[in-house]
Amino acid sequence: MDRIELDKKGVLFSDVSWVASAVSKDLVRRSLTCLYVDTGWIVATDGHQLHAMKFEEDARPDWEEGLYRILSNKKTELVAMKDNDAGKFPDWRAVFPSDEHVDRVEFTLNAKNPDGPYAKTIRMLPAEFTLAYKYFVALGDGEYCALYYENGPVCFIGGSRWALIMPKKVS
Repeated sequence: MDRIELDKKGVLFSDVSWVASAVSKDLVRRSLTCLYVDTGWIVATDGHQLHAMKFEEDARPDWEEGLYRILSNKKTELVAMKDNDAGKFPDWRAVFPSDEHVDRVEFTLNAKNPDGPYAKTIRMLPAEFTLAYKYFVALGDGEYCALYYENGPVCFIGGSRWALIMPKKVS
């Protein structure tokens, strides 16, 4: 199928909308302005954050692999069309660190009160680094495990949702 159509009542709507929240708005790298469907996963990145969701084996949609331009992303629907002219999506699996993590923290995130888990996550980073608060809150409610890799991203895993956020130097 070369079109993704989800409504709020659908089982995948919440997760795919979450992935779509990481799509870039920068038109210079057109492939980053799309959702990427890749063998059981749907992925999006803007270069600072990456959201990926693994489909459950029994709930995998029949979407073709490739890039999908978002036509509508509202609170009640998400519509995207296959875009064969958007270029090549980066190798998103390569950005997930393969070496041992330096620190690990587990937390429950509640979007109404994210400050405690945010502070807990920031404390595992070196003093000269922080995370963009807006990207942390965009993880959404849930149980997460955060892994910090030296000189790399912080990896958040929450069920079928995976996210990477690049730390930034405190100025």
